[in-house]
Amino acid sequence: MSTSRVPLRGFRFLDLSPLPGFAWRTSYPDVIPPPWVEGDSIRETTLYLYDQPRDRAALRRVGRLLYDLVIFDSNLGLDREKSITRAELRAAAADLRHTGDFLFHVVRRSAEDCDLDSEDDKLARFAGKLAGRVGALIEKIERRLS
Repeated sequence: MSTSRVPLRGFRFLDLSPLPGFAWRTSYPDVIPPPWVEGDSIRETTLYLYDQPRDRAALRRVGRLLYDLVIFDSNLGLDREKSITRAELRAAAADLRHTGDFLFHVVRRSAEDCDLDSEDDKLARFAGKLAGRVGALIEKIERRLS
């Protein structure tokens, strides 16, 4: 069973099982996305560029190593925020901003640089719509934190 490594005070880790009934769906039957792991610091939006699964796995390991090193020598951002939950939500908003920008890049690149077939054009437009929804999520988080 896969677990997520969650840092506890004193630099110990608590291994948690994934949320029951929660799994990312994929349209590719032979691709099983990895479970969410807090230490995955290299985004899938970068890893998809690597063709070889072993290369993606190696980069995930490097990302986890960097994460573990930061956690070992960190107070988990509590100097900046009085609440770890606030810090985590700000981090989530930043990652969502990256995801929204990535989705917007998909639609912008398709409009400017590519000659897509009709199916891919529909997917690119769909990515643009998702970018707007992600932006709305970011606004909700930021409103709640202000």
